[in-house]
Amino acid sequence: MRACGAELTIDSLMANPVCGACGLRLGQVPPTQSVGDLSGYVDGALGSRSRQLATQVAHRLAGRSDHPLIDRFVDVVQVSDLSGLANVLDDGLTQFIRDLLREAPTGGHADG
Repeated sequence: MRACGAELTIDSLMANPVCGACGLRLGQVPPTQSVGDLSGYVDGALGSRSRQLATQVAHRLAGRSDHPLIDRFVDVVQVSDLSGLANVLDDGLTQFIRDLLREAPTGGHADG
């Protein structure tokens, strides 16, 4: 965590011992444990969604390997490795993945 950068004076702290920028009270400890918990939750959720995406694509490849959209997705995965997909993810690639998943067979493994 980093400081909020607010400029506080002794007079302002005497009048109101709360930072106007971040709301932290004088003597209060930053919520590092909460941030750590949230970070762990986000990492777990991203890992879970990444596994779901990989599973869906693997099933699609097994069933329809000649589909051009899948071929394009495989090209992206080859240059980024699915575990590193977050490193190259942008709005265009996100839309591409949505389009790919939207085409998932209705009786298949699409989780939404």
